[in-house]
Amino acid sequence: MGKKSMTASVIKTIAILNGVVGVIVGLVVSVFGSVYSYGTYGSYGIVGFCVIFLAFFIVSIFIYGFGKIIELLNSINNGINSTSNIDIIELKEEAKK
Repeated sequence: MGKKSMTASVIKTIAILNGVVGVIVGLVVSVFGSVYSYGTYGSYGIVGFCVIFLAFFIVSIFIYGFGKIIELLNSINNGINSTSNIDIIELKEEAKK
């Protein structure tokens, strides 16, 4: 099999970390929003958690999908390069005959 794309791996890792950060930030807003009744998400509690978590989740899905697209394009590129090299070798052998 061909080489794995380092760029795709990094982008997918960033997407997963973004999802984890979304859960943490959502929990912080939920817990501290109900304890302190002032601030941006002061009295929202679970609604603040859901809004922030969904925003992070949707962004994470798009980032992860972008990483998968890069991985797919890399595998297609590796497949094309390996078959074209074989075809060139076969053509050279046929030309010698």
